[in-house]
Amino acid sequence: RKIASMQFLNHALTSAFAAEPMLAPILTCRMVSLSVECGVCEISATAFAAYGSWLVSAYKSDFEGGYRMGHVAIELKNRLRYEEGIPRIHAIVYGFINIWKTPFQASLPKHLEAYDAGNFSGDVEFTLSNLYMHG
Repeated sequence: RKIASMQFLNHALTSAFAAEPMLAPILTCRMVSLSVECGVCEISATAFAAYGSWLVSAYKSDFEGGYRMGHVAIELKNRLRYEEGIPRIHAIVYGFINIWKTPFQASLPKHLEAYDAGNFSGDVEFTLSNLYMHG
């Protein structure tokens, strides 16, 4: 049941960022809360990445906290071998979070890696996002 909730929130999060940006932090916090209360799953990596992007946003401007959450998301993705999440997580972490701490050029290989993984998994939206960020 928790995984189904996380999947729903994960898909709703993308739409919320576009249609109703103030809803995105609520969905993100719910995903993080579910991960902490019930244990982590693969989608938890996306939740921590989204939480990190919210921390570095103009609302919070917590660059250190956001960078830490991005690192948690990448480590969790690697430990759980969440290959399908690479395009989404890399777009968030390397496109929105790490640019506040590291040169943008350092993330370019990660965007290409995410592009390749997205072509393999079929995540067209974030595959193209990574390609756009690569430039």
